[in-house]
Amino acid sequence: MTLEAAYSTIAAAAIAEVIERGYAIGPIRGCRLYARGFNDTYEFEAGEGRRYMARLCDRRFRGPANIDYEIAFLRHLQSSGLSVGAPVADREGGFWRMLEAPEGPREFALFERLSGRSPLAALHRTGKLDDQTLADVRALGASLGRMHRAGESFDAPLSRYRLDGEHLLERPLAQVLAVVDKTLAAEARDVVGGVRALLADRAGALSVGHCHGDNHAANTLIADGANGGLIAGWFDFDDAGPGFLAYDLATFLWSFLAFTRGREIGEASRPLWPAFIEGYRQARPIPDADFAAIGLLVSVRHINFTGQYASRIPEWGAAIVSPEWIGAQLRLVRKWEGLVTPAVE
Repeated sequence: MTLEAAYSTIAAAAIAEVIERGYAIGPIRGCRLYARGFNDTYEFEAGEGRRYMARLCDRRFRGPANIDYEIAFLRHLQSSGLSVGAPVADREGGFWRMLEAPEGPREFALFERLSGRSPLAALHRTGKLDDQTLADVRALGASLGRMHRAGESFDAPLSRYRLDGEHLLERPLAQVLAVVDKTLAAEARDVVGGVRALLADRAGALSVGHCHGDNHAANTLIADGANGGLIAGWFDFDDAGPGFLAYDLATFLWSFLAFTRGREIGEASRPLWPAFIEGYRQARPIPDADFAAIGLLVSVRHINFTGQYASRIPEWGAAIVSPEWIGAQLRLVRKWEGLVTPAVE
């Protein structure tokens, strides 16, 4: 009897062999598994000390990776002057390939590794806000504004997904309903139904463009520029797609509110929200309808987050994504009913 795999961790040595055979970047040194999550990433060094990240996409409930769109968007942003973890072509000129894992085919791609500091690392380490962190977050906001502006000239290949109500609410809700009992299912339908109605009422007025899709500050590194300025480098565009631009703004706010489990950002972090918005507005204005919808889109983000986790039970286990955990996430979304976007003077 052959056992079926829900998920496998591919050895770093096997990934290094794939790279050495398929990419003309020199001998591979120090390849290691860097992180597991919704995908597996590997870090290594190659010729002339250049550093790279390899990504082996996991199989997600949404369907295949949106990788043609992602690669094209990254190349467009790079040509527009933004700092991104640029995709690396293989010996045949392709930017991704399919690898056969025990559980089935998984998309594989190689990216240049960015250098810099995480914008919130010092705050997380010390619990105190300093001037450097404020400046880094302002730079992050400005760079996101430039990304959204650059997206206006992006002649995109057809995206598999749109960051809209169907993708961000309905499909994640289905993942929750598949793993909970009738009582919790009724609560999930009620919570999502309220958010759905509000989003439907506002969606027509919201700006639509090309989004990073996962702007929680941990997918950006800040480097010091030669002229004294700050450079925000972007990576992990796996969730990128066309959709509500305000969703990228809301995801940043969500990262703080999900931590406090409340309706307000923690005291130490509170100045970061206006710094982020001020930075963004240096590069691109925020229409009033978009700014007002950020509070609602925080809830949309958390429903999506909950559904993503529910979908990983076959891999992570029901003890990690338990009914109690899912219930707590639904209660948090209820707590955010009527959440007003924090004002920025």
